[in-house]
Amino acid sequence: MSYLQGIVLDHYTTILHFNPGHPLFTNWQAFVDKFSSKFSMFDTVAKAERKLMSLRMSTDKCFTMFI
Repeated sequence: MSYLQGIVLDHYTTILHFNPGHPLFTNWQAFVDKFSSKFSMFDTVAKAERKLMSLRMSTDKCFTMFI
């Protein structure tokens, strides 16, 4: 069973056929970046929520820098 459907599955299959060594097949972040750039959400609220959920404070930063 594939979670990809329709045009997304077609795009994946085409890449697999013509470039089976593409990094997106071995690197999750490459996969997400490639397909997000082609098939991103149009819902700006969901996009903003996704960005907020991915915020991370690095060890050399202070919490107050984000306020």
